[in-house]
Amino acid sequence: MKKRRKELRMNADYIADKLGVSRSTIFRYENGEIEKMPISVLKPLSEILGTTPAYLMGWEDETNFHNPKNTFFLTEEEKELITQIRDFDEPIRDDLLSYIADLHQDRDKIPKSEQHICKRKAN
Repeated sequence: MKKRRKELRMNADYIADKLGVSRSTIFRYENGEIEKMPISVLKPLSEILGTTPAYLMGWEDETNFHNPKNTFFLTEEEKELITQIRDFDEPIRDDLLSYIADLHQDRDKIPKSEQHICKRKAN
């Protein structure tokens, strides 16, 4: 599970958020502290990781991966943001995307005291 998560460049927080569990639970699944993963977690986790429940349980090898290269997993807030951006005319959309790119590029320049505001707005 950890190997696959790393291959996809996903962090444990992202997966935990998608599954509605804690980050420590993800780590406990990965290191085997929790041996019996509930089916309510196993199926969605396999979809997030682009594999099968059988692979995650060790019952089959990695040849059954599907390639989620062009698959994006979005939170409801991210979906809403995309919907709102799409509602604008193209020139405004271009300005918004440029502004977001500038924020992203300059994120290291944002004072630590204000970074939590940006993160909260982004989440």
